[in-house]
Amino acid sequence: MNLFRSTAGACALVLLACSVASAGEPPPPTQTPSDSAMRVFIDPLTGQPRQPTAAEQQVLNAQWRARPQRMFPTQPATEAEAAATLRHHPSGMRSMAVPESLFSTLQAEADAGGQLRIHHADPAHATHDEDAPTQELPHE
Repeated sequence: MNLFRSTAGACALVLLACSVASAGEPPPPTQTPSDSAMRVFIDPLTGQPRQPTAAEQQVLNAQWRARPQRMFPTQPATEAEAAATLRHHPSGMRSMAVPESLFSTLQAEADAGGQLRIHHADPAHATHDEDAPTQELPHE
């Protein structure tokens, strides 16, 4: 009878440890195809990724703007709808959901030295001077 109790007790401890370990694991993230807005241009002749020409980039941007469905359906459609999402937090911070019309497309390129440079893909959004000194953001 003692052997049965010790075996049953050991099994119960193992099951308890397994259930605690599995309960602590977060569920895997679920992603839909629209969760990522990253795009890569593939050369139609070589099949290899490359930098699009200015004309190709304009076509891609036009296609992007003309897409029938919204990429983020939970985002407000207009700036007026966005204003309704303004929240005041106890810390004094304010937050709001931003409509897709205010999103901008960024492009990252690695230079010859391996440094990553990020800039606006749409020249209309690039309103700052590349050679202007940058201002460090305040830290809390």
